[in-house]
Amino acid sequence: MSNELDTRNDPGMTLDPPGKILVVGAGPTGLEAALYGRFLGYDVTVIEASSVADSWRDRGHQSLPMAPSQCLSPLALSALEAQAGLRSVDVLPTTVGQWIDDFLVPLTETDLLRGRIMIGRVTRIEHVPVAAEVPGDPAPDEPDDEPEQDVPPDFLLFVPGDPNQSFIAEAVIWTAGDFSSIDHAFALPTDYFFRIPSSPDGSAFERMRQTRAAIVGIFAELAGRADLDLYRPRRGTTAPSRKAGDNE
Repeated sequence: MSNELDTRNDPGMTLDPPGKILVVGAGPTGLEAALYGRFLGYDVTVIEASSVADSWRDRGHQSLPMAPSQCLSPLALSALEAQAGLRSVDVLPTTVGQWIDDFLVPLTETDLLRGRIMIGRVTRIEHVPVAAEVPGDPAPDEPDDEPEQDVPPDFLLFVPGDPNQSFIAEAVIWTAGDFSSIDHAFALPTDYFFRIPSSPDGSAFERMRQTRAAIVGIFAELAGRADLDLYRPRRGTTAPSRKAGDNE
């Protein structure tokens, strides 16, 4: 990619499932990142300004540069094939628009992503203390008696609408393109905030490979396991242990 993955590369920057992650952007990259997190057991929500893969729809008449199944990761294909009545069968030629409607949209309706796509445009992101309440959320039944820990703040994302919405998470993955117009009350880079930049360079296959490598890198960092790669399963390995997130 033209820009490196935007992280602090802090070896102590880990987040155990089911930690809360917000993915901004429901294009192919955002959906793949959300699905990867869900396979690992994270509590993932996707926020999209308009509709699934909206920025791709102006290219809807163009032919796909690869077979439809090659444009999706093995995780996405597994999710589609596990869903009743949805089979990842390649029918060529296929346009970008057909691929969105026949593959990406059904992917959002699979068990792992159903009900996790929220429509709204993020206008502001703030740091908030861990376990801070989102406006409108009910107060917790019991106070938290656990001793305070030296943990980074959470993120609060504002999505104006009717009614106004706010989302809180322990980590954010930004895939929605330009971030410069977003009002954010912290300096970048910052821990637990990741951006996957887009790039016009290279072939479609190379861009896809780089995007998947970025997704793998994010979750390997969050898991604290450099060898974690769900796109390249290793025989005889076991899933990482799961603990509650810091603000559960």
